[in-house]
Amino acid sequence: MRQIYFILILIIILSTKMLSPIDMDSYNKSLYILEGDIGKRKATMYLNIENETGKLYGKYYYNDEKKFRQLVDGNINDRLILLREIDKLESYEMKESITPIFRGSINNKKMTFKGVRFNAQTDEKDKFTFELSKNYPINIIRTHLDKRDKDDLFILYESLILIASEQNQSKESIDKQTHSIDKINNQLNNKNYFNILYKNFREYKSDYKKKFNEEYRNAWSYEKTYEVTYIDKKIISLLEFNYSTTGGAHGTYSFLPSIFNLETGDVIDNNVGDFIRDIDNKNLLLLMRTKLSEKDSYFDYNKIRLNNSFYFTSDRIYFIYNIYEIASYANGTTILEFTYPELMPFVKPSSIFWYLFE
Repeated sequence: MRQIYFILILIIILSTKMLSPIDMDSYNKSLYILEGDIGKRKATMYLNIENETGKLYGKYYYNDEKKFRQLVDGNINDRLILLREIDKLESYEMKESITPIFRGSINNKKMTFKGVRFNAQTDEKDKFTFELSKNYPINIIRTHLDKRDKDDLFILYESLILIASEQNQSKESIDKQTHSIDKINNQLNNKNYFNILYKNFREYKSDYKKKFNEEYRNAWSYEKTYEVTYIDKKIISLLEFNYSTTGGAHGTYSFLPSIFNLETGDVIDNNVGDFIRDIDNKNLLLLMRTKLSEKDSYFDYNKIRLNNSFYFTSDRIYFIYNIYEIASYANGTTILEFTYPELMPFVKPSSIFWYLFE
Protein backbone atom coordinates (compact mmCIF):
# COMPACT_ATOMS: atom_id res chain seq x y z
CA MET A 1 0.00 0.00 0.00
CA ARG A 2 1.15 3.51 -0.76
CA GLN A 3 0.32 4.54 2.82
CA ILE A 4 2.71 1.93 4.21
CA TYR A 5 5.48 3.14 1.90
CA PHE A 6 4.97 6.71 3.10
CA ILE A 7 4.99 5.65 6.76
CA LEU A 8 8.18 3.61 6.38
CA ILE A 9 9.91 6.61 4.82
CA LEU A 10 8.65 8.70 7.76
CA ILE A 11 10.09 6.22 10.25
CA ILE A 12 13.50 6.32 8.57
CA ILE A 13 13.53 10.12 8.64
CA LEU A 14 12.42 10.29 12.27
CA SER A 15 14.88 7.68 13.52
CA THR A 16 17.74 9.50 11.76
CA LYS A 17 16.58 12.81 13.17
CA MET A 18 16.34 11.52 16.72
CA LEU A 19 19.96 10.44 16.88
CA SER A 20 21.25 13.80 15.63
CA PRO A 21 21.78 17.05 17.58
CA ILE A 22 18.48 18.92 17.63
CA ASP A 23 17.65 22.44 18.69
CA MET A 24 14.88 22.18 21.28
CA ASP A 25 13.17 25.38 20.14
CA SER A 26 12.81 24.13 16.58
CA TYR A 27 9.97 21.88 17.76
CA ASN A 28 7.89 24.67 19.24
CA LYS A 29 5.07 25.47 16.83
CA SER A 30 1.51 26.70 16.54
CA LEU A 31 -1.37 25.29 14.53
CA TYR A 32 -3.96 27.81 13.39
CA ILE A 33 -7.45 26.78 12.30
CA LEU A 34 -8.31 29.25 9.53
CA GLU A 35 -11.38 29.84 7.39
CA GLY A 36 -11.73 31.92 4.28
CA ASP A 37 -12.10 31.99 0.51
CA ILE A 38 -10.06 30.88 -2.49
CA GLY A 39 -11.60 32.67 -5.42
CA LYS A 40 -15.33 32.17 -4.96
CA ARG A 41 -15.03 28.95 -2.95
CA LYS A 42 -15.14 28.67 0.83
CA ALA A 43 -12.19 26.80 2.34
CA THR A 44 -10.73 25.66 5.67
CA MET A 45 -6.99 25.56 6.39
CA TYR A 46 -4.80 24.04 9.11
CA LEU A 47 -1.63 26.15 9.06
CA ASN A 48 1.40 25.12 11.14
CA ILE A 49 4.09 27.71 11.92
CA GLU A 50 7.35 26.76 13.64
CA ASN A 51 7.83 29.64 16.03
CA GLU A 52 11.63 29.83 15.94
CA THR A 53 12.38 29.01 12.29
CA GLY A 54 9.39 30.64 10.63
CA LYS A 55 8.74 27.52 8.54
CA LEU A 56 5.16 26.79 7.47
CA TYR A 57 3.27 23.72 6.38
CA GLY A 58 -0.27 22.43 6.63
CA LYS A 59 -3.30 21.39 4.65
CA TYR A 60 -6.61 22.76 3.46
CA TYR A 61 -9.87 21.68 1.88
CA TYR A 62 -12.63 23.36 -0.07
CA ASN A 63 -15.77 23.21 2.08
CA ASP A 64 -17.85 21.90 -0.84
CA GLU A 65 -15.28 19.17 -1.59
CA LYS A 66 -13.80 18.24 1.81
CA LYS A 67 -10.68 16.59 0.37
CA PHE A 68 -7.46 17.60 2.14
CA ARG A 69 -4.66 19.07 0.03
CA GLN A 70 -1.14 19.24 1.49
CA LEU A 71 0.87 22.47 1.79
CA VAL A 72 4.65 22.35 2.26
CA ASP A 73 7.89 24.29 1.82
CA GLY A 74 6.59 27.50 3.32
CA ASN A 75 8.79 30.11 4.94
CA ILE A 76 8.09 33.55 6.37
CA ASN A 77 10.49 36.05 4.86
CA ASP A 78 9.62 39.67 5.72
CA ARG A 79 6.01 38.50 6.04
CA LEU A 80 6.04 37.09 2.47
CA ILE A 81 5.10 33.43 2.16
CA LEU A 82 5.28 30.78 -0.55
CA LEU A 83 3.48 27.48 0.10
CA ARG A 84 3.62 24.62 -2.40
CA GLU A 85 0.58 22.35 -2.76
CA ILE A 86 1.39 18.66 -3.22
CA ASP A 87 0.07 15.13 -2.99
CA LYS A 88 1.62 13.87 0.27
CA LEU A 89 2.56 10.55 -1.34
CA GLU A 90 4.35 12.06 -4.34
CA SER A 91 7.72 13.75 -4.68
CA TYR A 92 7.12 17.48 -4.95
CA GLU A 93 10.56 17.94 -6.53
CA MET A 94 9.25 16.10 -9.60
CA LYS A 95 6.21 18.38 -9.78
CA GLU A 96 7.90 21.68 -9.04
CA SER A 97 6.89 23.40 -12.28
CA ILE A 98 3.26 22.29 -12.27
CA THR A 99 2.19 22.25 -8.63
CA PRO A 100 -0.06 25.08 -7.39
CA ILE A 101 1.53 27.77 -5.19
CA PHE A 102 0.07 29.95 -2.43
CA ARG A 103 1.87 33.30 -2.45
CA GLY A 104 0.87 35.80 0.21
CA SER A 105 1.56 37.48 3.54
CA ILE A 106 0.54 37.05 7.16
CA ASN A 107 -0.59 39.60 9.70
CA ASN A 108 0.67 37.97 12.91
CA LYS A 109 -1.45 40.06 15.27
CA LYS A 110 -4.76 39.34 13.57
CA MET A 111 -3.57 36.02 12.08
CA THR A 112 -4.87 36.79 8.61
CA PHE A 113 -3.26 35.11 5.61
CA LYS A 114 -3.99 36.53 2.16
CA GLY A 115 -2.55 36.48 -1.34
CA VAL A 116 -2.90 34.58 -4.62
CA ARG A 117 -3.08 30.86 -5.37
CA PHE A 118 -1.71 30.20 -8.84
CA ASN A 119 -0.68 27.36 -11.12
CA ALA A 120 2.07 28.10 -13.65
CA GLN A 121 0.96 25.33 -16.00
CA THR A 122 -2.73 26.22 -16.23
CA ASP A 123 -2.26 29.96 -15.64
CA GLU A 124 -5.00 29.64 -13.01
CA LYS A 125 -5.03 32.48 -10.46
CA ASP A 126 -7.37 33.00 -7.50
CA LYS A 127 -7.14 35.52 -4.69
CA PHE A 128 -7.41 34.00 -1.21
CA THR A 129 -8.05 35.33 2.29
CA PHE A 130 -7.98 33.31 5.52
CA GLU A 131 -8.43 34.32 9.15
CA LEU A 132 -8.83 32.58 12.51
CA SER A 133 -11.98 30.51 12.58
CA LYS A 134 -14.85 31.88 14.64
CA ASN A 135 -17.00 28.81 14.04
CA TYR A 136 -14.99 26.22 15.98
CA PRO A 137 -14.47 26.03 19.76
CA ILE A 138 -10.71 25.93 19.09
CA ASN A 139 -8.72 27.97 16.58
CA ILE A 140 -5.14 27.77 17.92
CA ILE A 141 -3.20 24.74 19.13
CA ARG A 142 0.25 25.24 20.65
CA THR A 143 2.87 22.51 20.56
CA HIS A 144 5.96 22.42 22.75
CA LEU A 145 8.77 20.08 23.68
CA ASP A 146 8.82 18.93 27.30
CA LYS A 147 12.27 17.44 27.81
CA ARG A 148 15.56 16.56 26.21
CA ASP A 149 18.53 14.90 27.92
CA LYS A 150 21.92 15.51 26.28
CA ASP A 151 23.68 12.62 28.05
CA ASP A 152 23.20 9.66 25.72
CA LEU A 153 19.41 9.64 26.02
CA PHE A 154 16.97 11.57 23.87
CA ILE A 155 13.29 12.05 24.65
CA LEU A 156 11.07 14.21 22.45
CA TYR A 157 7.75 14.42 24.23
CA GLU A 158 5.28 16.70 22.52
CA SER A 159 2.40 18.35 24.33
CA LEU A 160 -0.61 20.06 22.82
CA ILE A 161 -2.34 23.05 24.36
CA LEU A 162 -5.76 23.78 22.88
CA ILE A 163 -6.76 27.44 23.01
CA ALA A 164 -10.42 28.45 22.92
CA SER A 165 -11.57 30.70 20.11
CA GLU A 166 -13.04 34.09 20.96
CA GLN A 167 -16.65 33.85 19.89
CA ASN A 168 -19.50 36.28 20.42
CA GLN A 169 -21.51 34.29 22.94
CA SER A 170 -22.82 34.46 26.48
CA LYS A 171 -20.56 34.24 29.53
CA GLU A 172 -22.20 30.94 30.43
CA SER A 173 -21.33 29.48 27.02
CA ILE A 174 -17.76 30.77 27.22
CA ASP A 175 -17.31 29.28 30.70
CA LYS A 176 -18.67 25.92 29.54
CA GLN A 177 -16.42 25.94 26.48
CA THR A 178 -13.36 26.89 28.52
CA HIS A 179 -14.09 24.11 31.03
CA SER A 180 -14.35 21.53 28.24
CA ILE A 181 -11.10 22.61 26.60
CA ASP A 182 -9.27 22.70 29.95
CA LYS A 183 -10.50 19.16 30.55
CA ILE A 184 -9.01 18.01 27.22
CA ASN A 185 -5.73 19.82 27.92
CA ASN A 186 -5.37 18.05 31.26
CA GLN A 187 -5.77 14.69 29.52
CA LEU A 188 -3.29 15.55 26.78
CA ASN A 189 -0.61 16.85 29.13
CA ASN A 190 -0.13 14.18 31.76
CA LYS A 191 3.07 15.36 33.44
CA ASN A 192 3.11 12.40 35.79
CA TYR A 193 3.19 9.99 32.86
CA PHE A 194 6.12 11.84 31.35
CA ASN A 195 8.05 11.89 34.64
CA ILE A 196 7.61 8.11 34.99
CA LEU A 197 8.71 7.60 31.41
CA TYR A 198 11.81 9.72 31.91
CA LYS A 199 12.72 7.96 35.16
CA ASN A 200 12.34 4.53 33.54
CA PHE A 201 14.53 5.47 30.60
CA ARG A 202 17.23 6.75 32.93
CA GLU A 203 17.22 3.44 34.77
CA TYR A 204 17.22 1.45 31.53
CA LYS A 205 20.09 3.51 30.19
CA SER A 206 22.19 2.91 33.31
CA ASP A 207 21.51 -0.81 33.21
CA TYR A 208 22.12 -0.97 29.47
CA LYS A 209 25.56 0.67 29.67
CA LYS A 210 26.70 -1.96 32.19
CA LYS A 211 25.90 -4.80 29.81
CA PHE A 212 26.92 -3.49 26.42
CA ASN A 213 29.78 -1.66 24.75
CA GLU A 214 30.04 2.11 24.94
CA GLU A 215 29.74 2.36 21.15
CA TYR A 216 25.99 1.80 21.52
CA ARG A 217 25.53 4.49 24.12
CA ASN A 218 23.53 6.79 21.80
CA ALA A 219 21.02 4.12 20.84
CA TRP A 220 18.42 5.21 23.40
CA SER A 221 15.64 7.47 22.20
CA TYR A 222 11.92 8.04 22.55
CA GLU A 223 9.61 10.25 20.54
CA LYS A 224 5.96 11.14 21.03
CA THR A 225 4.32 13.59 18.62
CA TYR A 226 0.80 14.51 17.54
CA GLU A 227 -1.04 15.35 14.35
CA VAL A 228 -4.43 17.05 14.29
CA THR A 229 -6.22 15.06 11.60
CA TYR A 230 -9.62 16.76 11.82
CA ILE A 231 -11.57 19.32 13.79
CA ASP A 232 -15.11 20.68 13.58
CA LYS A 233 -17.63 22.14 16.03
CA LYS A 234 -18.16 18.81 17.81
CA ILE A 235 -14.94 16.75 17.76
CA ILE A 236 -11.17 16.91 17.42
CA SER A 237 -9.41 13.86 16.00
CA LEU A 238 -5.74 13.35 16.91
CA LEU A 239 -3.11 10.87 15.78
CA GLU A 240 -0.33 10.18 18.27
CA PHE A 241 2.96 8.79 16.96
CA ASN A 242 5.35 6.91 19.27
CA TYR A 243 8.84 5.75 18.37
CA SER A 244 11.46 4.23 20.65
CA THR A 245 14.78 2.47 20.26
CA THR A 246 16.56 0.72 23.12
CA GLY A 247 19.63 -0.69 21.41
CA GLY A 248 18.09 -3.61 19.54
CA ALA A 249 18.23 -4.40 15.85
CA HIS A 250 15.57 -1.79 15.15
CA GLY A 251 13.27 0.59 16.93
CA THR A 252 9.57 0.10 17.51
CA TYR A 253 6.74 2.48 16.71
CA SER A 254 2.98 2.84 16.90
CA PHE A 255 0.16 5.15 15.82
CA LEU A 256 -2.54 5.77 18.44
CA PRO A 257 -5.68 7.69 17.45
CA SER A 258 -7.76 9.60 19.98
CA ILE A 259 -10.95 11.59 19.53
CA PHE A 260 -12.32 14.18 21.96
CA ASN A 261 -15.79 15.63 22.30
CA LEU A 262 -15.30 19.41 22.15
CA GLU A 263 -18.69 20.06 23.72
CA THR A 264 -17.98 18.06 26.91
CA GLY A 265 -14.20 17.63 26.98
CA ASP A 266 -14.55 13.85 27.25
CA VAL A 267 -12.52 11.38 25.25
CA ILE A 268 -14.72 9.38 22.88
CA ASP A 269 -14.04 5.67 23.15
CA ASN A 270 -12.74 4.27 19.87
CA ASN A 271 -15.11 1.33 20.06
CA VAL A 272 -15.88 0.05 16.59
CA GLY A 273 -18.92 -1.80 18.00
CA ASP A 274 -20.52 1.56 18.92
CA PHE A 275 -19.81 2.85 15.44
CA ILE A 276 -20.28 0.03 12.92
CA ARG A 277 -23.49 -2.04 12.76
CA ASP A 278 -21.80 -5.40 12.15
CA ILE A 279 -18.06 -5.87 11.57
CA ASP A 280 -18.84 -9.36 10.17
CA ASN A 281 -21.16 -8.02 7.48
CA LYS A 282 -20.30 -9.82 4.22
CA ASN A 283 -20.40 -6.68 2.09
CA LEU A 284 -18.22 -4.82 4.58
CA LEU A 285 -15.69 -7.67 4.62
CA LEU A 286 -15.62 -7.72 0.82
CA LEU A 287 -15.04 -3.97 0.72
CA MET A 288 -12.35 -4.20 3.39
CA ARG A 289 -10.50 -7.04 1.66
CA THR A 290 -10.32 -5.15 -1.64
CA LYS A 291 -8.14 -2.71 0.29
CA LEU A 292 -5.85 -5.39 1.74
CA SER A 293 -3.19 -6.33 -0.80
CA GLU A 294 -0.82 -9.33 -0.71
CA LYS A 295 -3.11 -11.76 1.08
CA ASP A 296 -0.23 -14.02 2.16
CA SER A 297 1.50 -11.18 4.04
CA TYR A 298 -0.89 -11.33 7.00
CA PHE A 299 -0.89 -13.68 9.99
CA ASP A 300 -4.50 -14.75 9.38
CA TYR A 301 -6.10 -12.89 6.48
CA ASN A 302 -9.57 -14.37 7.01
CA LYS A 303 -9.79 -13.20 10.63
CA ILE A 304 -9.00 -9.52 9.97
CA ARG A 305 -11.85 -7.22 10.96
CA LEU A 306 -12.21 -3.47 11.47
CA ASN A 307 -10.56 -2.60 14.78
CA ASN A 308 -10.87 0.07 17.48
CA SER A 309 -7.97 2.14 16.17
CA PHE A 310 -9.47 4.71 13.80
CA TYR A 311 -9.32 8.44 13.12
CA PHE A 312 -11.08 10.96 10.88
CA THR A 313 -10.06 13.54 8.28
CA SER A 314 -12.29 15.93 6.37
CA ASP A 315 -13.50 13.29 3.90
CA ARG A 316 -12.17 9.92 5.07
CA ILE A 317 -11.85 7.52 7.97
CA TYR A 318 -8.69 5.47 8.53
CA PHE A 319 -8.30 2.21 10.46
CA ILE A 320 -4.75 1.54 11.69
CA TYR A 321 -3.17 -1.84 12.34
CA ASN A 322 0.16 -1.34 14.06
CA ILE A 323 3.23 -3.53 13.61
CA TYR A 324 2.76 -7.13 14.79
CA GLU A 325 -1.01 -6.69 15.02
CA ILE A 326 -1.99 -8.45 11.77
CA ALA A 327 1.42 -8.73 10.06
CA SER A 328 5.14 -8.80 10.78
CA TYR A 329 7.39 -5.82 11.52
CA ALA A 330 8.72 -5.99 7.95
CA ASN A 331 5.21 -5.31 6.60
CA GLY A 332 5.02 -2.10 8.60
CA THR A 333 1.80 -0.36 9.57
CA THR A 334 -1.32 -1.35 7.65
CA ILE A 335 -3.87 1.41 7.04
CA LEU A 336 -7.36 0.88 5.64
CA GLU A 337 -8.82 4.02 4.10
CA PHE A 338 -12.56 4.52 3.51
CA THR A 339 -14.43 7.49 2.10
CA TYR A 340 -17.54 8.47 4.02
CA PRO A 341 -19.93 7.30 1.24
CA GLU A 342 -18.14 3.90 1.15
CA LEU A 343 -18.60 3.25 4.85
CA MET A 344 -21.96 4.97 5.38
CA PRO A 345 -24.14 1.85 4.73
CA PHE A 346 -22.44 0.10 7.66
CA VAL A 347 -22.53 2.96 10.21
CA LYS A 348 -25.04 3.07 13.07
CA PRO A 349 -27.32 6.14 12.87
CA SER A 350 -27.15 6.24 16.68
CA SER A 351 -23.35 6.71 16.59
CA ILE A 352 -21.88 10.00 17.77
CA PHE A 353 -20.07 10.13 14.41
CA TRP A 354 -23.18 9.68 12.24
CA TYR A 355 -23.38 13.39 11.37
CA LEU A 356 -20.08 13.08 9.46
CA PHE A 357 -21.69 10.63 7.03
CA GLU A 358 -25.00 12.43 6.41
